[in-house]
Amino acid sequence: MEIVVKINDGPSETSYKDGDIIQAFTLDEIYYHHAQIKCNVRNFGFETDGSRTPDPLLINFLERTKTYKFERINSNYIRRTNLITNEERIIGKTPNEHGQSIDPYRYITKQLKNDFVNPSIAALSKQSHSTLIDILQLKDEQSIYNQV
Repeated sequence: MEIVVKINDGPSETSYKDGDIIQAFTLDEIYYHHAQIKCNVRNFGFETDGSRTPDPLLINFLERTKTYKFERINSNYIRRTNLITNEERIIGKTPNEHGQSIDPYRYITKQLKNDFVNPSIAALSKQSHSTLIDILQLKDEQSIYNQV
């Protein structure tokens, strides 16, 4: 546990006083924050097609902190894997039995463009397959830090 403590009194009666605890951080929060800094997608380079380099550290971190992994099967279909339950669904331009549909080309293109605006979604390239790991879902912070 780490704490932030006020030094010197504040300017008014309602301000923090000398020695007041401003914030407390658990070790899990600290570990997770350090892992986030080390594994920020901006720390990893780009391939020639504009996708991120599939570094094992980055892939490991994303798979431990996100809910879904999208893998392009071909130009018409994507495999969506729930990383918590390992449930896989094939989704394409036409709705599947669950009513889900996706245009793989438009989705991947949009995510590649968003990488500059929202780098928490990483588009990775592996032997001409695109992999997108998306949607934040916090898991066990300690195990994430230990793995990275």
